[in-house]
Amino acid sequence: MHDHYQIFDWPMQADAGMAYLQQRYETSLFLLGNLEAYGASSGESPNSGNFKAVTKDGITVGAYCLTKRGNLLVQGEDDANLVALIGADVDDEARQRQVVIAGVLGPWSIAAAIWDHFSSKGIIHSTSFRSKEILYRLSDLSVEVSAAHQVRLLTPDDHDQWRPLRLAYLEEEGLRQDMSEEDFRKGFLSLTQRRVIWGAFSEDQKLISMAGLNTKTREIGQIGGVYTFPTHRGQGIARTVMQHLIRDVQVIHKINKLILFTGEKNLPAQRLYEKLTFAKCGHFGLIFS
Repeated sequence: MHDHYQIFDWPMQADAGMAYLQQRYETSLFLLGNLEAYGASSGESPNSGNFKAVTKDGITVGAYCLTKRGNLLVQGEDDANLVALIGADVDDEARQRQVVIAGVLGPWSIAAAIWDHFSSKGIIHSTSFRSKEILYRLSDLSVEVSAAHQVRLLTPDDHDQWRPLRLAYLEEEGLRQDMSEEDFRKGFLSLTQRRVIWGAFSEDQKLISMAGLNTKTREIGQIGGVYTFPTHRGQGIARTVMQHLIRDVQVIHKINKLILFTGEKNLPAQRLYEKLTFAKCGHFGLIFS
């Protein structure tokens, strides 16, 4: 059934695979950012994994990476043969490496199809989070920055204020915090060291809103973790944080394109992003067990 498909370890298809992902950067940024941050093979980081490319009649049609923490990052079309091929290979790799498949992230159509494939094979037995996210793109990063709220990059000293804000965000999103306290702290310190997380503070210096870069590669970044405490919403705070982020990433990280995604039912977030001139460009899938 799969005679015209071939799976390659990334080094054998690196140039063609990279071109394939870059042409689809809006839905490939997790793969591109992971590749830039951790390389093409599994290492010490729980976010690292072995990258692979799929060709059909010699043309690249898919790419994926199963991370050590069990998340499958994938790019491709919702083709039944491709889904079955990737699904079987990932299942085999997970068994060999003793990795529990915990999630799929990628373009909605193939992410949902692969997850359903895993479910039909009994590889996955439950789904705690399944979201078809609206994907937004911002190509013109010209922005007027409001001075209405105090906004800055977070530092290691902000950890104790960031932690409850982050936990509240995860709870509201329906996501589980599955990291140890030590890894949770290390993750925050990494964000501050890489200068990829911004926060807004109240007059009494309480952290009340945040936004950051989930991942980036070359001149492209993906915004995520946008959250404001419910008691401070409706005051334009998140918009101010986003304005600072959009301005600062151009200088700090030389970024000139941004993407983000949000749930189909999150109308306040959609209004915020559209006011900032983000344009809808598709759907992204986030599915976790």
